[in-house]
Amino acid sequence: MERKEKMKKKKSALRLFLVMIFVCLLLPVGLAACSSDEDIIPEEKGVLSDFFEKSFPIEKEGEGTNVKNVPFSGFDNQENVCVVINSYEEFKSVYQGNEPLPEVDFSKNSLVIGRAWLNVGKKYQKLIVEQADHYTFITLRFTNLSDAAWAVMTYYYYWDLIPKFLPQTIVTNIDGSTTMSPIIVSSEEVKSFFEAELPITRLKT
Repeated sequence: MERKEKMKKKKSALRLFLVMIFVCLLLPVGLAACSSDEDIIPEEKGVLSDFFEKSFPIEKEGEGTNVKNVPFSGFDNQENVCVVINSYEEFKSVYQGNEPLPEVDFSKNSLVIGRAWLNVGKKYQKLIVEQADHYTFITLRFTNLSDAAWAVMTYYYYWDLIPKFLPQTIVTNIDGSTTMSPIIVSSEEVKSFFEAELPITRLKT
């Protein structure tokens, strides 16, 4: 009996030792996954942040803003707006202000800008992009603040620089409600689309 007890203790100690080694091996991987891209702020994002501080209305945390006029096309006469910019030419055609445009590497990134019409008492966090069935789904994440005044509506402006994607019909999911949003497509993209999709016709001479 005493020998069996010793064997059991040895096996338990061995199991514990193996578990500790396994945890130690996984720990660096877990830490790397947690850090991800959120801890790495590209220089472009810093430049864009300065640009949008001057180009978007100043908001109070949890109070948004009542300002509707912004120096960007596509924002007129709409409460909820979401615009995807994939080239410098598009950026230039959309922006109608006087600030110099920041440099953005559009070969790798897409710039998403927009506005949400929501209750007072929220704080914008981030957006998530998913594509399926000829649609681009953009989900906007907001935090509910404790001192919210739910009866009052306000505007929240947002922007983000994310890995490049080609937008299709955009559906935005804003705080649980969905809406169709316009997108801006450059004339070069339209030309390329029709050249690829339509048959070539030649004029008879």
